[in-house]
Amino acid sequence: MLGSALTLAELTKSDGGMTPNSVTLTCHGLSIRQVRIIYCDFDGVLHPVSALAVFEMRLPREAAVQQGRLFRWTYILEELLTEHKDVKIVVHSSWRQLLPDQELRRYLGPLGDRYIGKTDNGDRWQSILNHVKTSNPGDWIVLDDHAGEFPTPQPLQLVLCDPESGVWDPVIREKITAWLQATAER
Repeated sequence: MLGSALTLAELTKSDGGMTPNSVTLTCHGLSIRQVRIIYCDFDGVLHPVSALAVFEMRLPREAAVQQGRLFRWTYILEELLTEHKDVKIVVHSSWRQLLPDQELRRYLGPLGDRYIGKTDNGDRWQSILNHVKTSNPGDWIVLDDHAGEFPTPQPLQLVLCDPESGVWDPVIREKITAWLQATAER
């Protein structure tokens, strides 16, 4: 299929499902390296938890997104990832239980092209571990604001966000940048 782009899913079909398997494909001297994954929560990561008050005001979800109340920080994460085309997004937010893939992708805005799926329903940490086991990413981190969803001591892959500042927080951006740099050459 020279001359046309293959998606990650097309490269990694297995067992009838789509998984971002750990592969290195070499074609005409070009190498496609392993995928790195960010397991991403929404509330408290891509917008403040307090932004959910829009639902109490009965503002439709679409209007809340368009007005920038929800998903207001997706551009921050996209800017951090600009030079890291191999980094993909898997949603582990409770939103994964409510919405189909195409809506999750759309709400991710500038990150939508990086969306490769969501974890299974159920326990957050276990669903992430299950996804890691089946997808075998080159490296991965978790962005979340709920410490209680994870074991103690906290996993090294967890970047714990303040629920009101999420990725807006410079300390969180520094942690993501450090991970991107440390794993870029693996």
